[in-house]
Amino acid sequence: MTEILKNIHLSFIWFHPVVDHWRKYMKLPPAVSFMASSTDLAQKIYLKTCITIQDNLTLPWPWIDKDEKNNKFYQNHFWQEHLESTNYWELEAKVYERYLVPLREDPDCQLSAEGFTGEIASEVFYFPFGVAFVLSAIYHSSSGSSFPQAITLFQKLRHEAEWTLAWDKINSSKPLKLDLLGQNVLGLLVERILGTGAAANLKPVKPFSLFTVVQGEYDPPQVEKDGGDIHHYLHAMTEWSITWMSDALPDLAQASVKRPGRPASHIIYTGKNGLAIWFPGLFNPINDTQSYLSCYHRNQLFSALFVQSLSGFLCETAKVLAANRQPVLLERECAESAAKLIGRIYGGEQDTYRSRCARKTIDQSGWIKDINLVRKTFHMDDLH
Repeated sequence: MTEILKNIHLSFIWFHPVVDHWRKYMKLPPAVSFMASSTDLAQKIYLKTCITIQDNLTLPWPWIDKDEKNNKFYQNHFWQEHLESTNYWELEAKVYERYLVPLREDPDCQLSAEGFTGEIASEVFYFPFGVAFVLSAIYHSSSGSSFPQAITLFQKLRHEAEWTLAWDKINSSKPLKLDLLGQNVLGLLVERILGTGAAANLKPVKPFSLFTVVQGEYDPPQVEKDGGDIHHYLHAMTEWSITWMSDALPDLAQASVKRPGRPASHIIYTGKNGLAIWFPGLFNPINDTQSYLSCYHRNQLFSALFVQSLSGFLCETAKVLAANRQPVLLERECAESAAKLIGRIYGGEQDTYRSRCARKTIDQSGWIKDINLVRKTFHMDDLH
């Protein structure tokens, strides 16, 4: 049976470490004073759980106002596991600090991409040690498209489409390609914190991508064929090669995350800069407004966000250590917490959100040496 894809979620993650305010003992503007330390940011998050503050900053987990006196939160599996609590929205500030919980911003912006008629959403996450920008595109079609058609659409979005963004100091009357868009947003965020000119040397970086087919129609074989069509399709959506139809493929088993007890036709395909999730047995929605795979995509997005952000920060701190210098106190404290967290995530500990994807991403990234250097400084074992 030819696959028919009706709902697809694609997210891109950019991260940039921000630590110069610690290294240069800078006083921050009032609007971002919560970035002064991990304690200040955790306190801001704690206040957000207690009272309503009118700004664009939000808690990182989804929630709704049930009434004026009662905030009703949706249970989110990632945060429940990450914070080791079913009531993760009512913890003390010191817990949010220990687990380096970020503050989320819902940007008041206008964002569009040439030739894409689906939904586009953007989010900003403020970690104590840096900033992340997340851009998500959602494709809906009642009639659906074939996988090659979807790949063509998203490859254009990734490589060729011209994006326009109006937000704060960015007003791109001249459209931007995706990499440059990410660079401009990160530059804006860095300069919000460190001041004008702080992002002058910022260079474009490739984002990490997460691709999930949420709904569709497909009668999968018992086992997908190594080198078959689905293998080519998933490779295209992680490596983003424009020659994906003719590219040599890695072994499917080696490129996939093993999930014991799951159908062999279900695949999480990993690349150096992306993940693709293909679970055709779960295409049916939970109800009219929610599907298992949309929730799974969100959980994996948070997991990838932490992996990219923690690792990016630890690699920055490793530069200091490699030069036989010691990080300043606030950076050192954050680096110790980050080194502990990345170890929990990598090891798939019971007291964290367990995703084999996270370990695979770290293994393929080239970060291991730098992460281990920081962990060794705090007398922790190497990841491997």
